[in-house]
Amino acid sequence: AATDVYSVGIVLYEMLAGRPPFEGGSPVELALAHLHDPHPALPPSVPGPLAGVVERALAKDPAGRYADGAEMAGALEAARSSSSPRPASATRNGTTASTAAAPTATSPSEPIDPTRVAPRMSPRRNVNPAGRRRSIALLGGVILLVIATLVAVAVTGAVGRVRVPDLRGMTRARITARTRRLDLRFEFAGRYSGAPRGTAIQQTPAAGTSAREGSAVRVLLSAGPAPVATPTVVGMSADQAEAALHRLQLRASVQDVPAPGVTTGAVTKQSPATGAKLLPGSTVSLSVAEPPRWRALTTFGGRSSVPFRIHGRRWRVIYRMSYDGTCSFIFICSGPSARVVNVGDGSTAGSFDLNDGSGQVWASGTGPGVYQLRITPGSDTASWSVEVDDYY
Repeated sequence: AATDVYSVGIVLYEMLAGRPPFEGGSPVELALAHLHDPHPALPPSVPGPLAGVVERALAKDPAGRYADGAEMAGALEAARSSSSPRPASATRNGTTASTAAAPTATSPSEPIDPTRVAPRMSPRRNVNPAGRRRSIALLGGVILLVIATLVAVAVTGAVGRVRVPDLRGMTRARITARTRRLDLRFEFAGRYSGAPRGTAIQQTPAAGTSAREGSAVRVLLSAGPAPVATPTVVGMSADQAEAALHRLQLRASVQDVPAPGVTTGAVTKQSPATGAKLLPGSTVSLSVAEPPRWRALTTFGGRSSVPFRIHGRRWRVIYRMSYDGTCSFIFICSGPSARVVNVGDGSTAGSFDLNDGSGQVWASGTGPGVYQLRITPGSDTASWSVEVDDYY
């Protein structure tokens, strides 16, 4: 609109001045003059209100011009009204033309007034009412022509416009398909929102706006709910942890794991860790302490076991032992014995004799640590096998 107003201002200037504001030079020089050089003043004969309209229309800064053709047309109409001639109401010596009395003939019988001296009159001024009327008519025609031009600009400016459709709630693919035949450009951006991911939540210009063909329509698509920080749930019971995650629209995946010394059902580990950003609907893996039970650690049948680590507070040795042949003494046999060694400091953590039979058990309550079993054979030949179990 600012460009149209400037163009009409150029036409109006040339009609009033008889020449364009800038002449000569190359097209580039002429364009630079329009951008930077002040235009020459209009002739003094141009009425001030009309010259003011031209000055504003030719302002270098588009913001200083009329907002549109309608505003400029209104200014021109106001300038035309202020430039119209006013009817003369009085003549010299305070007598009006309409009330000046014409001399009348007197009858022969009436007495004749004495001769009176006419008042002194100022020198005659040469006036040309017909020429003034022609100038005013010409000025009015110019103003009417410019107003008509502005109306034409407004009408032609309305051509090539398209009404922006309502895109809210549509996906990007649906927007593209629906607007395929509209001469509009679409610019997409995303923002976290409670609306379904990928659907339009805002548009500029708004639906129903009349926009120029080829102009841009900015569409804001929902990126879904904003990420949330993973809370700390280690140490909670499994039920408490799941409730805390569900409040943030997160899911929980629970896996029971052995956890010596931890209360059964308590969360021992979480993944992702505390503070990790997750989208609503994401899953947090929870390791939960399962009830304690006996777990086999190692078995051996020689004189010494490999070192084994005890996790729980209780552990046991299950063994089977049998003599080979008869004992040296018929009723008394000398069998193997076992010693429990604390590998950490080399101390003896316990000892016991291996009795004849299977499913024999020796229990210990020494608690966590690294241990080793060392078997010493007896006088009588025997065979044995040993299993070490931990309780956690």
